[in-house]
Amino acid sequence: MNGLKRVLISSVLSLIVAMPVFAEEIQTVPSVAPIAFTEADVQLVFEQDAQPMQLASLSQTEMKETEGAYLWAARLGSFLNTGYRAVGPITAWARSGNSYSISGGFNTVAIRWGSNSFHANSIGNSALRNANQNLHNWRIPINSWRTNDPGHFHLWRR
Repeated sequence: MNGLKRVLISSVLSLIVAMPVFAEEIQTVPSVAPIAFTEADVQLVFEQDAQPMQLASLSQTEMKETEGAYLWAARLGSFLNTGYRAVGPITAWARSGNSYSISGGFNTVAIRWGSNSFHANSIGNSALRNANQNLHNWRIPINSWRTNDPGHFHLWRR
C-alpha cells in the first residue's frame, strides 16, 4: 500500500510541476471585424418569458483578459481521461458486496481490494497493475475467518 501511495503522489506532483510547460501564450490575429447587432436582434435572441435579460457587451480589454480561459477545462479533461486509462476503474481497486470465504467455505458479504489477473488488465499502467496485484495478494494479519482470505475482509455470513 505504501508503494501505491508513493506512485500516486509522485504522479500528481510531476503533473503539477509539468503544467507550466504547457502554458504558452498564443498570438491571435483578428481576421474579421465583429458583427454589430441591433437592439432588436439582442432582444429577440436573449428574451425569456417576455422578460429581457440584462446583458452588456465585453470591451476589447475584457475580451483579451478572458481569451483562452476555457483551456484549463480541456486540459483537466485530458488529464482525467489519461489518469483513468492508467489507473483503471475504481472497482479494480476496491469494492464491496457478495463474496465467498475460501478458508471458511461459505458465502459472505465482504470488502475486497485489488483484482485478479483478468480484471487487472483494465489498469493501463504496468507499475499500477503490479501494485494492484500486490494489493490483491495482501492479507490483514489477524487470524480469523474474516481476514484469512487475501484481498478480502468478510463482514458477515450470508
